[in-house]
Amino acid sequence: SPVLRDLARRMLLSTATAPAGDGDRRSLMAIRIDRLVAMSDLLSAERLLRVAGPAAGSDVLARVEVESLLVRNDNDRLCTKVRSVDRDDRDFFWQKLLIFCQSLASEHAKAALGLALLRETAAPVDDAFGRLVRILGGDTATVVDSLPEPTPLHLAMMRAARQPLPADVAFSNDPNVLSTIALSPNASLDLRLEAGEKAEALGALAPVSLAQIYASVDFAAADLAQPVERAAEIGGARGRALLYRAIGAQADGAGRARILRAALAAAAESGRYASMARVNLGSVATRPSRR
Repeated sequence: SPVLRDLARRMLLSTATAPAGDGDRRSLMAIRIDRLVAMSDLLSAERLLRVAGPAAGSDVLARVEVESLLVRNDNDRLCTKVRSVDRDDRDFFWQKLLIFCQSLASEHAKAALGLALLRETAAPVDDAFGRLVRILGGDTATVVDSLPEPTPLHLAMMRAARQPLPADVAFSNDPNVLSTIALSPNASLDLRLEAGEKAEALGALAPVSLAQIYASVDFAAADLAQPVERAAEIGGARGRALLYRAIGAQADGAGRARILRAALAAAAESGRYASMARVNLGSVATRPSRR
């Protein structure tokens, strides 16, 4: 619910005095930032991070900051942060990030050594992470053809390695992961459509961004001439994209209303009614007024 998300966001960003309790106020700040990131409201999370400042420098805050940088594909700032943080060599989270940064800096021998050390310490090194380290190191024979539980780090490594995202990444229900996939240049259009619709429904992607993905789908003139019929045949996200394109291309108000009604009805059957309404709000708001 967009309304409930907005209420949650306003509460998390409130400047009101925190309620009395036994906990450390810095830990409350970390929890607030963590929840904003979970909602995929990264800009708000960064605002709180700036307020928290270095004095609040808990490990939780540092982790949230680097996850935000991963999602935004800001590898320069990410690696500056990773190399400057006071890491515990037993902390696998930071060791994996360091290996990624070493790979980006062409320090492949160090990255390979770090990966070997992680495996020797029985660290939870998934197959995809190991493959991506090898690919970034120049291994052209290795690919990542399955990634059912992607993390922001996986997606950042896939993008850096110019690896196409496998179809099963969209199985995720993580808002940050889905919004990243929707905007990834290394994701197929069908994958971006699927992830974009899920991300928009979760409030992690702006309706205008989903509309832009819809608008990027090419359709034949025959499809646009009979959009309602063809959308029913095509089905799924591409069918909804066709109806969106047709609504925008329709100059006649009555014709636009007919297609919009069909689009909302079809979206309701697949649980996408609210998303379709939000995406097409601009078309409704800009309809010609009667004189």
